[in-house]
Amino acid sequence: MAVTIGALNCRGLSEEVKRRDIFDRCNKKYDITILCDTHCTKERENKWRNEWGYQAYFCSFTGHSRGVAILLNNKFKVTVHKEYKHKEGNYLILDMTIHEYRITLAGIYGPNNDNPSFFSEIQEVISNIQNSSIIMAGDWNVVQDYEIDTLNYKTKNNVKAHTKLIEIKNSLDLVDVWRANNPDKKRYTWRGPEHKQSRLDYFLISTDFESLVNKSDIDISY
Repeated sequence: MAVTIGALNCRGLSEEVKRRDIFDRCNKKYDITILCDTHCTKERENKWRNEWGYQAYFCSFTGHSRGVAILLNNKFKVTVHKEYKHKEGNYLILDMTIHEYRITLAGIYGPNNDNPSFFSEIQEVISNIQNSSIIMAGDWNVVQDYEIDTLNYKTKNNVKAHTKLIEIKNSLDLVDVWRANNPDKKRYTWRGPEHKQSRLDYFLISTDFESLVNKSDIDISY
């Protein structure tokens, strides 16, 4: 049975109409949804979980910034063994079993500065879980290839974090599944001032999963 996974930077879900709309769209499109920049708080988690209607896991921070959520629907067999949460709301990692696959699933909302220690912490957590099958997705705030993943940049951003990310990919045997299927294609997930664009949102998966992927795409944002 195929499982569809989507990741979205939702830029805050405090507004109820927007939140319910995104929940409804994600439930229809994905079996597993990774949401970044949720602006959820501990006090809101139960309310939002009830609105989702199925299993929902949160790493919350404040009502104005950060936060990661992983939402599961009821269309497949899943067991979550343990959660790992970043103290400032930038990652949520689940040790879980989907059907018969024991995997590590990580939702990432990378800090918007050159912070390699953040990625070192993620590497340590995932390495200690010791699952060979890994899926990591979200808004990393770090590009992987300055040449093909950026447009109209005058300088290279977050160079130390970029170096650490490449190290993690090699250490954990991860592949950017969209780039593997689109080696020369230029697509961007972020647009900023002075016509700058970059691909900051992506999935990194362990190579044992690569042959199981039917499709990967960059969709229109909310």
